[in-house]
Amino acid sequence: MKNTINIRFRGINLEKRLSNLYPYQFDFDGITYASMEAFFGSLRTPDFIEKQKLYSTYGMDSWYKGHRFSWYEKQEVYYKDKTINRHSTEYDDLITAIFDALFTNEELKQALLESENCKLTHTIGKTAKDKTLLTRKEL
Repeated sequence: MKNTINIRFRGINLEKRLSNLYPYQFDFDGITYASMEAFFGSLRTPDFIEKQKLYSTYGMDSWYKGHRFSWYEKQEVYYKDKTINRHSTEYDDLITAIFDALFTNEELKQALLESENCKLTHTIGKTAKDKTLLTRKEL
């Protein structure tokens, strides 16, 4: 039976280090993000100044700052100068590309190697796409 790692920022060791909130810096499309959560937070607002404030955040600071902006009503996110429907192929492609960029971070690669053959879960994550920018399955 495989061991399970339940990914959560308030966890310990790999539980925490595999979280979107963990400070793994990476570059994507000309922008440096301090964490994956910084990217997701920036999707929530069309305001360029607010996006810039989010790029350098990680941890619960990033989560709280990003959640000040709601995307739920319209089910739309804002990437650069584009409005993207949360349920579109364009959104899915963006998420794939951003994870490809994140996976260039050597520290994250090491954490993934350390997880070996463990089953990765995220039980505090949501399952409905209309309630979150990254479902348990998408993670």
